[in-house]
Amino acid sequence: MSKGWFILVGLFSLSLGLVTGGLIKGNVELTAAGFVVGIGIFFIRNRL
Repeated sequence: MSKGWFILVGLFSLSLGLVTGGLIKGNVELTAAGFVVGIGIFFIRNRL
């Protein structure tokens, strides 16, 4: 497997963790940061 695949999986898990943690704690900033990371992954996934 390529290095880019591992980067994508790591970023996706970070995004999912931020969104989930933000929803559990009621912290809008964490949830928003998770969505921003997720949107960033969507746009850079073909370059990795």
